[in-house]
Amino acid sequence: MGRPVRLLGRVATGLGAAGPATSLDWFRTAMRRLWGFTPRAGTLNVIVEGDWRPADRLLLTAGTVLVPPTPDLCCSLLLPARIETAGRTEPAVLFRPLVQGYNPAQLELLAPVRLRDALDLRDGDLVTVTAEANPPAQKWLGAAPSDGAQPPAPAMAGLQTGQADITVDLSTGPLHCKAFWAITEQGISVSLFGGIPHVGATALAIPRPSLKDPTQASATSSVLTVTGHKDDVLARLLAESLAVGLNRVVSVTAGVHAGPEGVYDLSVEDLKRIMSIVGRMDEVIRMAVGLESV
Repeated sequence: MGRPVRLLGRVATGLGAAGPATSLDWFRTAMRRLWGFTPRAGTLNVIVEGDWRPADRLLLTAGTVLVPPTPDLCCSLLLPARIETAGRTEPAVLFRPLVQGYNPAQLELLAPVRLRDALDLRDGDLVTVTAEANPPAQKWLGAAPSDGAQPPAPAMAGLQTGQADITVDLSTGPLHCKAFWAITEQGISVSLFGGIPHVGATALAIPRPSLKDPTQASATSSVLTVTGHKDDVLARLLAESLAVGLNRVVSVTAGVHAGPEGVYDLSVEDLKRIMSIVGRMDEVIRMAVGLESV
């Protein structure tokens, strides 16, 4: 059993976006399959007081990723929990839609009952949300369409693919990036594009014990860079970080172009924001594998 994670927060009124999403037939079917109950439409919103990062880590490592049946809907993370206040407790499921700009301090809870009524809650009330840091019984669940048709089986056993969109705000405007990955038992292949998609550099990283301290993990990397491009920094950093963290061979092809003069003619702050792509993609891919970011 993992150590329980307890979060204190206050009840708040949400935007109402979860109601339609949690009323869809495929979503309700998935909830019954995972936890044996049909959720009430909508969620109870709780804003964490203090450090919200334990909630993020818990959702990424112990949550089940629910994949919708159509590409126009976002994936979500689901994690069984319980909510307590004034000596009363109700079982619930934490619900986190994977959308850009989501408030990381916000918790949304699903339940078979209306939690506000069951616990006599009002905006501003202090509650405790508790969840166990255990590996999920099922990491990924591909939801079936409402018409009952099953999604096609994967073409290749042992191959897990995915993609993610990230937007980085620069002084010149938003830089839209997209990453694609393929995960196997032995290795991971990642493609990272941004701005004007292109192939700028490819890095291959191989995990190994550190030469200074064999008890620590490190990586050896090799990089090929297209003449005139400087995507090797992004490719190498992401490849080495994933190789060390996941103990697998990792290849990363990067092509990120921001502005008419290229990525390295921007301000220092813009460069730092672009480099943050590495950390964000590292976390997303580790989540896909089912391991916590470090």
